[in-house]
Amino acid sequence: MNHQRALRTVCLALSALLFAACAADVETDAAKSSTESSVAESRGSLVRGAVDTTGLVSVAELAKKVGLDTALGDRAALENYRALEGLIASGAHERLALGIYSLQSVASDPLSAAAARAKTLSLRGEPVKRGRYAVVSDPSGLELRLNADSGSEFMQDLSLFHASPGESLVPDDLRFVTAARKYAQSVLAAQVVGMPNYLYKVRHYVNGEAPEAQSGAKITTYQVAVALGTTIDDLPVIGAGGKVAVHFGPTGKVIGYEAGLRPLSKLVDVIPGKELIPPSVARSAIEKQLSGRGVDLTRYRLTRAEFGYARLGRDSAQNVVAPHYGYVWEPREGDGSKKLVELVPAFTSANALALVERDAALDNKRKAARMGASGALTER
Repeated sequence: MNHQRALRTVCLALSALLFAACAADVETDAAKSSTESSVAESRGSLVRGAVDTTGLVSVAELAKKVGLDTALGDRAALENYRALEGLIASGAHERLALGIYSLQSVASDPLSAAAARAKTLSLRGEPVKRGRYAVVSDPSGLELRLNADSGSEFMQDLSLFHASPGESLVPDDLRFVTAARKYAQSVLAAQVVGMPNYLYKVRHYVNGEAPEAQSGAKITTYQVAVALGTTIDDLPVIGAGGKVAVHFGPTGKVIGYEAGLRPLSKLVDVIPGKELIPPSVARSAIEKQLSGRGVDLTRYRLTRAEFGYARLGRDSAQNVVAPHYGYVWEPREGDGSKKLVELVPAFTSANALALVERDAALDNKRKAARMGASGALTER
């Protein structure tokens, strides 16, 4: 998914003002810092109380309704997409006010950050740079990796992660969920421990598929992963980021975890409800973009249409989060194509779009520079 390209396509589909906002030149890192400072100064009076999500689905209330230990998956994001469709159709969306937030900065010295995290986790070993990761390897076989771009961290037991012996009987999911929540509270950095979360998914990794089972082969579970999703303003965080996954061996021993969490730094803008894009308009813009890239959508079926705060994956240096629509198309049966995942901003606010696009442009620039450096090294 090219987040910046998707944003630009939607801009072209809406209005001249929106196009002007999105067509702005990419700023340098120094200009970015200056712009963010001016935004913070001009909006210094903004507080979380300025946000109003009336009529949208509260993740906390949904979790209470279905059960706190029931995996919600993407249900909250799906229900909020439909809720927003209804609010816009009735005109009730105009009372909404949604936030644009900056994220806490990633540590400028990843090696020092890795050393500090290793000490907290009681790991021994000196941090070393390995590509874009700072890595600490403990003599016991535990390894901690910090991503220098996104701040995400991944720890695993090298001897057991996706290498545990299979078991035919494993504890029930509730035991894994309870253990995952307790473990996450104990190992996550102090500034993210209090971030609101909910049970997103429980996944079992097994040896043996259906054909083997029918032939009498023994199916065993070799690993279980519990994923916790996070929220902003009690709305779901969508996309690849913003989750914690705790991995267990089949007997319940923790063998690894991954966390892409960074706390919010400040509220930098508020989007009035009247500036929200109707879901149908956003979908049409994305479909037009895909068709322009030569994608034949008749070979796919839309399986998810979501609304929430977008967080990108572990390799993104994202610094601004905002409400987005998310769309997933799965290839039709018998088609070997990969699924399509697209995100598009859910608003027309020129200032907010400028913040989001500038952030995406700087991330793309960083990735291009990294690829260029990698290519130069290869040529030598």
